[in-house]
Amino acid sequence: EVKHYFAGLTADWAMIYYRIDEYIAQGDRVVALGHISFKNKHTGKILETPKADFHKFRNGKICEFFEFYDTAQAIEKATAK
Repeated sequence: EVKHYFAGLTADWAMIYYRIDEYIAQGDRVVALGHISFKNKHTGKILETPKADFHKFRNGKICEFFEFYDTAQAIEKATAK
């Protein structure tokens, strides 16, 4: 599933930067807060948005992952106009 996610992402977007500003950890959970920027390969528009990644670990491996970013802006940047 991870390979499929990244294949779809890199087909449409080129990463400009991915910056983590803060990590918050407690028990088996880690939250990474930062900012990302991508260029849409089809429209040429630039996405810049805050991002939050939520990880849960089991036996030293990620077993759960959620990410949050400005999806409305991502849709706008992927739309030609």
